[in-house]
Amino acid sequence: MKDLICQLPDDILVHMLSFLTLEEAVRTSVLSHRWKRLWPFFSGSLNFDDPDTTWDIADRKEKKKKFERNKFIKRVNRILKLLWGSNLDEFRVRFEFNKDFKDLIDGWVDFAISKGVKRLELDFSPTWACVGPKRYTFPHDRFSVGLSCIKSLTSLTLLYVHVTGELLECFLSNCPLLERLYVSNSEDIVNLKIWGSTLRLKYLHIIQCSQFESI
Repeated sequence: MKDLICQLPDDILVHMLSFLTLEEAVRTSVLSHRWKRLWPFFSGSLNFDDPDTTWDIADRKEKKKKFERNKFIKRVNRILKLLWGSNLDEFRVRFEFNKDFKDLIDGWVDFAISKGVKRLELDFSPTWACVGPKRYTFPHDRFSVGLSCIKSLTSLTLLYVHVTGELLECFLSNCPLLERLYVSNSEDIVNLKIWGSTLRLKYLHIIQCSQFESI
């Protein structure tokens, strides 16, 4: 019998891969040399979420925590280095990170934005073992003057990330497709203005931002 799927053009096969998880897309590489060449153009959801490890290391010694965190970082970096596609539906990182990892996380954000990401989520919620408000600060300088590079953004979620109201206003004004904005535990938001005749925002969630005064 003929393999009708493999007779489809590369663009269609890559689109089909976007409906799979990254792990499933990678597994297709064993089918043939052609499939091995296709999966790096994966454009679906990159979901780097390891809640079991996050809470597990909270009860371990600092040396073990460092080992698990480094392993997580290496996994993310390895995957990002292998991906060649120009588009990305979702980029999500959920792990306990703080400002000590700013350069690393800034690089991940740059990667997501360069791929025209639609849904961006950074969840750095600490475990009970985390000490001190050493929160990561969203790279304001990258976007306050160049938001045209993320016209594709439809959803932005930031947990335990420092972000100002001014930058959120920039996102709202310059991301015409933005429908969902969720910010939790940011100490930099004081005032927030939401306006615009082309605004498509459908969901707004601002919670546990201690300095927040008005909207």
